[in-house]
Amino acid sequence: PQSTNDPLITRKSSLNEFDSLLIDKKNKKIEIKKDITISKPLILTPEYTLIIDGGVNINLKDAGFVFVQGPLIMKGSQSNPIIVQSSNGGKGITVLNAENLSVINYAKFYNLTPNTNSSLNITGGLTFYNSPVKINNSEFLNSKGEDALNLVRSKFNIRNTLFQNIFSDA
Repeated sequence: PQSTNDPLITRKSSLNEFDSLLIDKKNKKIEIKKDITISKPLILTPEYTLIIDGGVNINLKDAGFVFVQGPLIMKGSQSNPIIVQSSNGGKGITVLNAENLSVINYAKFYNLTPNTNSSLNITGGLTFYNSPVKINNSEFLNSKGEDALNLVRSKFNIRNTLFQNIFSDA
C-alpha cells in the first residue's frame, strides 16, 4: 500500500529542494541551465513549464525522477544536445495532463527506467500521458523499462529520432 505522504499522491511541488533550478514565479518557468544530479523526486505543479537548456547533463540517480504537470521544453541543438541518463536506480521523466505542447529537440536518453511506483503505474522511461508532444532529432538508447517512450492519450509528432538497444518496446 502507498503512503498518503507519497510525493506522487500528494503531487506537491518539490522545487525548493533543488538549489540549482532557476525559478521564475512571475512567468511560471523553471529552468535547468547547468548539469544536475536528481536523486530525489522533482515534482512540478501544473502551472509551471520546465525548460532544459542545450548541453545540460541530467543524471537521475537513486530515488530521483522528474514529474511534470505542465509542458517540458528541451532546447538541445545538434552541437549541444541534452543528455538524460538513469543510474543506480534512478527513474525517468513523466509529463502528466499538460495542456500546452511539450517540445524535445536534440535530447539523448540513456538507460532510462520507468517510475514503477504503484500510484502511477508508468511503463516508460519517458512518458507523456494526456499531454501533446513534439520530439525531434533525439535518441533513446539502452532503455531498461517496458517502453523507452510511452505516449498515452497524447497527440505527438516524432521526427529524426533513433531507438536503439531497447529492452522491450520502443
